[in-house]
Amino acid sequence: MRPTLKDLLHLLDRMAPFRLAETWDNSGLQVGSASWEARGVHVALDPGIRALKGAVESGCGVLLTHHPLLFRPLARVETDIYPGEVVKEAVRHEVAVVAMHTNLDAAPGGINDILAELLGLTDVEVLEESESAAGAGIGRVGNLPAPVPASEFLGRIGEIMGARHLGVVNPPRDPVRRVAVVGGSGGGLLRVSAEKRAQVLVTGDIGHHHALEAGASGLCVVDAGHYRTERCAMEVFSRRLGDAFLREGWHIPVHFDRDEKDPIERWSGRKGDGPSMRPPDSEVDDL
Repeated sequence: MRPTLKDLLHLLDRMAPFRLAETWDNSGLQVGSASWEARGVHVALDPGIRALKGAVESGCGVLLTHHPLLFRPLARVETDIYPGEVVKEAVRHEVAVVAMHTNLDAAPGGINDILAELLGLTDVEVLEESESAAGAGIGRVGNLPAPVPASEFLGRIGEIMGARHLGVVNPPRDPVRRVAVVGGSGGGLLRVSAEKRAQVLVTGDIGHHHALEAGASGLCVVDAGHYRTERCAMEVFSRRLGDAFLREGWHIPVHFDRDEKDPIERWSGRKGDGPSMRPPDSEVDDL
C-alpha cells in the first residue's frame, strides 16, 4: 500500500502530536498537498537544498526534517535563495516538506526520550512538563544504573553524539549518577535541572551568560552542540518510523540522510590546523 501525504501526517500526529509544539514553532506540513503520494521518506535534521535533492535522488515523496523550513512569516519568496529555492524544487518534484520540531522534542518516545535511552538513563522523568499533555514536555532527567566516573561519562557522550570537542562548565569531580538531557538548545532549563537534582545537564547552544549562571550554581553543563544532540536521536527516530510503516502495512522506504554535516565546523585554533573532522575518541579536549 502506498500512503498519501494525508495518511503520513495522521501517523506522525499519532507518534508525536502536533498540538505539543510550542506556540512560537511551525511544526507540520511546510510544502505540499495532502493528496500527493508518499513514495518514501527522506529524514534529515535541516531542510536545506542538499537534503531536498537527496529526497529527489532517493525517489522519496517526502522530506521529513526536525527543523522547520518556514519558521517566520515571509514577506516574499525568492526562488534562488533559501528557503525559496527549497520551496521551488519541492513543488517542481512533488516532494512534500514536513517538520517535526518541538512536538517531537516533547512527545513520549521523541527526541529527548531517545537521548535519555542512548545515555542509558533509568527512572526517566520529563524535565519541564507540557501544559497540554501529561507525560510530555521538554527535556528528560534520570539516573544512570550505577555511578560513572566523570571522565568516562563525558567520553560516552562524545561517542554517542559523535562529538570530539565538548564544552564543559563545572567539570564534575564526583562520579556521575543523575543526568538531565535536552536536545538542541537547553540553556533555559539550567534552573529546573538543578531543582531536579541533576549533577549534569547535557545539551547544546550554551552561551556565555548561561555558562556564567551554571558556573555560579555548581551544575555541570556539557555542550555537545545543537546539531549533534539532535542528529543522533533523529537517526533512531528514522528507524522507528520505518517500523511504524511496516505495522501500517506501508511498503515504502525510509532513508536517513547520512551525508548531512554540522553547519559549524570545529577548528582547533592552532595555526595551520584545519577543521577537526576526525571521528570521536575517548579524549575530551576541554578537561
